[in-house]
Amino acid sequence: MISGVWINELGSTATLKATQNGDLIGTYNSAVGKASGNYELRGRYDKKCDNPTLSFSVTWTNANETADSSTAWVGTLFDNIDTIYTTWLLVSTVNSTLDQWAATRIGTNVFTRK
Repeated sequence: MISGVWINELGSTATLKATQNGDLIGTYNSAVGKASGNYELRGRYDKKCDNPTLSFSVTWTNANETADSSTAWVGTLFDNIDTIYTTWLLVSTVNSTLDQWAATRIGTNVFTRK
């Protein structure tokens, strides 16, 4: 089951609620970067398989601040070991189309159930 609190190797926390229709809703609290506090998280998951694929995203704006960026994670939940393996894309605002090449970063996170 996807619902629960998940922590990645950097100490960031995703609190996920999986609905019966395949939606993911929750909050994300980043332990890195200039984000502080909780941020709204939205996503989807494949509810018809043993190791469901999923995706969720966060736009880094909350009541405290805006980081002018968004992140999307995609991955697979391995329910038998309570681990979600993800690849992420972080897109930041740039001032010109000439700088667009530098706007996107890519990486991986492994989340384990708290």
